[in-house]
Amino acid sequence: MAQRLYTQNDYVLALCREDQGQERLPAGIMKVRDVQPQYYLRFGKINTRLDGWYAHDEVELLRGLNLEKFRETIEQIKLSKENLHNVPEVERLIMSGYEMQTWYYAPFPQELQNPEIYCCEFCLNFMSSKRQYQRHLQKCSQKCPPGNEIYRDSKVCVFEVDGAIQKNYCRNISYIARLFLLHKTLEIDVDIFYFYVMYAKFGDSYKLVGYFSKEKPIHNILSCILTLPCYQGKGYGSLLIDAAYMLCSRENNIGSPEKPLSDLGYLSFMPYWQTRIIDFLSSWPDPTVSIADIAKHTLFTAVDICDSLRQKGIMLFRSSNEVVIYLKPEYVEEFYKRMVKSEDKAHHYLDSQYLHYWPVNPFMREWKGDLEPFKLDIDLNK
Repeated sequence: MAQRLYTQNDYVLALCREDQGQERLPAGIMKVRDVQPQYYLRFGKINTRLDGWYAHDEVELLRGLNLEKFRETIEQIKLSKENLHNVPEVERLIMSGYEMQTWYYAPFPQELQNPEIYCCEFCLNFMSSKRQYQRHLQKCSQKCPPGNEIYRDSKVCVFEVDGAIQKNYCRNISYIARLFLLHKTLEIDVDIFYFYVMYAKFGDSYKLVGYFSKEKPIHNILSCILTLPCYQGKGYGSLLIDAAYMLCSRENNIGSPEKPLSDLGYLSFMPYWQTRIIDFLSSWPDPTVSIADIAKHTLFTAVDICDSLRQKGIMLFRSSNEVVIYLKPEYVEEFYKRMVKSEDKAHHYLDSQYLHYWPVNPFMREWKGDLEPFKLDIDLNK
């Protein structure tokens, strides 16, 4: 007897593989492949990057009491269906010897809409088959990215690539970012962006680990930032943010990333801001400090400083409208231990002496105009 295939109107239970869950969770069927058969599942209260294709024997139809038990979650899934982004056709990206499970849909040309695509890490051209990829690696003459090398130390190097000059390279790196960033708008019009691409040294070779882009006429330190999934959790995200603020420093500017931040962007920037601010406060010699003092030494905007301090519970508001920063020495020590333990950063930091970058049109931003509304005297001893 032929097995009954489920439809896009059905709801099922399944183990969320990417979440490494041990309990079956309710999910909605977004798309069906009849040949295998397979179902593309959208889980309820879990980030959409954990959606994926599941075989028929991996799912169980929700019915009866179970359907009522998960009614609230099912309503959330229904809402997701109404705002559904396209189901990704590209499921795996093979690059630099890694096979990366993609998270989101990217509008690749039809010839690349395959479950598996390959990418050369230097020219960033895509191939639809392993055979094409192997032949390309033998013939590709580009052994470093295009653009200008603006930073190199013993561990990493950074290239500045102009989207107006290297359009194909920059469009392709935008395609890669779209596979892993939900709110990433594909930068087809790459002319107005600079792309800062980071490569890390592994033995005698360099591997692409991530990049950030920056819109040319805008003062944000970056528009988009991505660390490839195979290198996440190893400190490269912080190095990319470091590089963005280094460029900001050379421009005599304070800056902030383009808002709103994605969930991964928030998780990257907030610890970075907090660590830098606490590092500054712990060595500040005076009994009082202003937001302007912090901004001038960190290059963070007043809004980012206040958000970081409030989120960590360091900035407190008294009934008398006074604002204080409550920073105990033992808290600083405990904070650093926790940060080092939770983030395996391999203890590498960028050094501005290796930065070879000068802006074409440097400008001096008016400190007072940007910071005066947030100029608060804060007593570190209270």
